Amino acid sequence: MENRENLCQFMRHAGLDGGTPSGFTNEMFVPKSQLYNVSELDEQIAPFLEPLSCVVHSWRQAQFNISSVNNVINIIGGGPIGCLHALYLNKINKTNKINIIEINLQRFHTLERI
Repeated sequence: MENRENLCQFMRHAGLDGGTPSGFTNEMFVPKSQLYNVSELDEQIAPFLEPLSCVVHSWRQAQFNISSVNNVINIIGGGPIGCLHALYLNKINKTNKINIIEINLQRFHTLERI
């Protein structure tokens, strides 16, 4: 097991700024250009902006035309990120057939109800 000193050093480098506290700390230092004011958004929705931006970015990187009709898209995993993929794909093109593949029965039944 790592001693506390090594763990603190690891956590110190886990964030965006090398050498300053970040990662798992309550406060961190980041350039202002990396911040977005979410004070006018619902506090229940605002935390999903960063994961949603990763979803949107991944589809742009894939260079797959999700706007064309009759796509069949399989998403492996129905967790928060998988659900964000499905919501985004449906928002872009309601004719996409989206399958979420989930082996966790509790999550599967929750997704079935949705």
